[in-house]
Amino acid sequence: MNEPRSQDSQPATRAQSISRWACILVSATAVGIAGITFRVVQLKTNPGPKLIASMQDANGKLAQQISVSDPLPRGEILDRFGRTLALDALGGSLYLDVRDLYRDTQMRNEVVAKRIAAGKAREHDRIILDPISELAAQLGPMLGVPQDEIVHRIVDLDPKVGDHLRVPATLRKLPASGDLQPDQWLELPRYIVVEKALNDEQIRLLRTAKEAGGPTSIVRAAHFEPKQERVRPYGDIAAGIVGKTGIDVVSDIPLVVDVRSLYREAYAYNIEAIQLLSRGENARVIDDPVGELATALSPLIDMPANAIATAILGEVDGQVEARVKAWSLTMQMGAGLDGGRNGGLNEGLNEGLNEGLDEDLLDTMATSKLVKAKTTQRDRDQFAAEQKLETAAPALAYAKLLPGTEETVGRSGIERIANKGLSSKPGYTTYFASRLGSVISIPPGGYRAGDAGDSVRLSIDIVIQEMVEARVNEVVDAANASGGRALVINAHTGEILAAYSRIRGNTGRDPITTDFAKGDAALARMRWATDPFEPGSIFKPFVWAWAVDHGFARRDETISLPSGPLTLVDGRAKRTIREAHTSSYGTRTWEQVLVKSVNAGMATIAMRMGSDEMKRCLAAWKFGVGTSVGVENESKGLMPRADEWSSKTRALASVSFGQGIAVTPLQLVRAFSAFCREGDMVPLSLQPFAHDSLTGSMPVLSTNAVRESREVMQKVITEGTGKKLKEILVYPAFGKSGTAQLTKEMGGYFADRYMASFIAGAPFDRPEIIVLVTIEDPDKKAKATGGATGGGALAGPAVGHIINDVLGYMGLPTDGELVYAEKTDEQKKMAAR
Repeated sequence: MNEPRSQDSQPATRAQSISRWACILVSATAVGIAGITFRVVQLKTNPGPKLIASMQDANGKLAQQISVSDPLPRGEILDRFGRTLALDALGGSLYLDVRDLYRDTQMRNEVVAKRIAAGKAREHDRIILDPISELAAQLGPMLGVPQDEIVHRIVDLDPKVGDHLRVPATLRKLPASGDLQPDQWLELPRYIVVEKALNDEQIRLLRTAKEAGGPTSIVRAAHFEPKQERVRPYGDIAAGIVGKTGIDVVSDIPLVVDVRSLYREAYAYNIEAIQLLSRGENARVIDDPVGELATALSPLIDMPANAIATAILGEVDGQVEARVKAWSLTMQMGAGLDGGRNGGLNEGLNEGLNEGLDEDLLDTMATSKLVKAKTTQRDRDQFAAEQKLETAAPALAYAKLLPGTEETVGRSGIERIANKGLSSKPGYTTYFASRLGSVISIPPGGYRAGDAGDSVRLSIDIVIQEMVEARVNEVVDAANASGGRALVINAHTGEILAAYSRIRGNTGRDPITTDFAKGDAALARMRWATDPFEPGSIFKPFVWAWAVDHGFARRDETISLPSGPLTLVDGRAKRTIREAHTSSYGTRTWEQVLVKSVNAGMATIAMRMGSDEMKRCLAAWKFGVGTSVGVENESKGLMPRADEWSSKTRALASVSFGQGIAVTPLQLVRAFSAFCREGDMVPLSLQPFAHDSLTGSMPVLSTNAVRESREVMQKVITEGTGKKLKEILVYPAFGKSGTAQLTKEMGGYFADRYMASFIAGAPFDRPEIIVLVTIEDPDKKAKATGGATGGGALAGPAVGHIINDVLGYMGLPTDGELVYAEKTDEQKKMAAR
């Protein structure tokens, strides 16, 4: 007899059953997850052709991957006190991607509707049927424009008047249920400009709104098209130093091939060719379009044809397999092509024609397949020339050069010199989007912050620069001169406080050089660094001081000179030295030689020195050596050739009074700085001086020679060729004038065209600044200047005014009285008291 089943055994059996089914379910789930994971890994590591085609666009780029660039401003150029000389004004236009706005809104509405239906609605969930008004409400405060005005810019409010640039009024609102119809999508314009010119604040607000709203914000459909404009707040002042920017291609220019179109057209051509063959007519079938293209391209871009074919089609088993990978036209249209060539179509050929073009395979072909990433200028020239020829291979039509990436670069001045530091690196955001363009996610590393350009601070003081330009322009215009140059240097630090060059072409005479700044002042060459000139008499102080310091002459020594021109004799060589004024002839002291600018006196002492000593003199003053201020194409000047030193009557005599040698304004002020210091020359710089840095000065004179030279050059102003400064200076100064014949480009001198120069240091006791002005080719018929051409008459007054302007601006005390003016009897009595 069976024993009755206990009541406790039933729950135990049920529990075991549940446990078994749970294990089976968990195992099945684990297997399913494992299978899915394996499949995901497989698809990621080895996706099939169809998946690749669905993921990529025609050019091979992931269709879902979108990158948006965020341009940043170029660095600012500042003067020594931080005043802005050049900056980027970032402007641009605001445009709306209408279809993107509508798609995003529809998708957002679907998500909200599902949450509402599930009873999980959020606080701010609502269905948006008027996305344009919604967007306008957010853009209005940013742009400072009423919401209705923004709507009017987007929507064609009058349905009777069609406007293809705006949204039809009938499509302003989305349907309450369902999607827009295909024909309605086509009626929507893609892009609409909402604001043509955005200012910095509007750009900032738009960026802030986009960042705050994130990828799903309705503001995402509003896009900023940047336009950076380089602005010089001080206009043309210092424009030649600041320079100019422009757009340049900074990336490589690649050559690509539209493989898809190449094969599509080859197929169409072959159909016609085979039909001709079938009728017994002559025709050529293209069975390897890539091969023909590669053969035509090879000599043009200096690349083997086999390498070109490999770049287009890849490799199969180590060899280019055009006919295999690219569906081989001979196979596509029939294996018995020979029969076609012989006049008849076989069955295989008929079958290929009936099947038509393999669109699936065609879709896998790129429309911009990279062949050569970095083409040379020669490649591009040859390719363009060949494509224009009537005899060019038809396949070349499917190769093209892509434009390189453009970037703002410096064209001239500091913009060019410091371009690397000034240039910015744009940031970017890369995100994955759906086929409709909606943002799905931003991958790790998808955002990279850009780097704005670094600021560059110059030693230039824009206030001093403006003073200098005004004074030089005044003289150049009054003298109807062909040009002018000027420099102002800090005598203690070597900082260039102002530098100016001007060319004037409307003088009625041949221009002295090409004026690149005629159309734009920012294109002016820095001729104060690049163009050497014969200095004339302003060169005399350097030889004069050297002779005193090295015992070749004493300040009070009497130099015997003839009452007329001096004739120098060296063996058979003879040379006659003449003076600019007859009053300069006759015996003089060595001091008077410099004060009255006597050429014969300089040449006489030069003969004592000899050629070797004169060469040592030039080397010590660093003539023939650049200043290394960083200006492109700075000239080292021109020294006499070796053969010119063979006779004392040539280079030795000429150099002593500033002929036969060419120097730059920079070299002159560097050398003159020794007179403003304790006999050491200070290195020049376009960057502000760091007070904790060493200047690395170059000793050249003794302090005694400096003192004597200063005192004598002060007499140049009080008694010599610079007496016009007595009527101007309110600060004591010292300097030297110079008048040199203008040199011709092909050698030699103009008989009646001159260079008028003056160089000075001030104040006398403790010089703060060095000023050099050169007036080039003044007009002897200019009424405003009385036809003056001398350095003391033209450049000297400009130097005097600049000294007053600059030292006054720097705050140096003065009573405002002319320091060198003749005192009246009453003034003398007051001074005696």
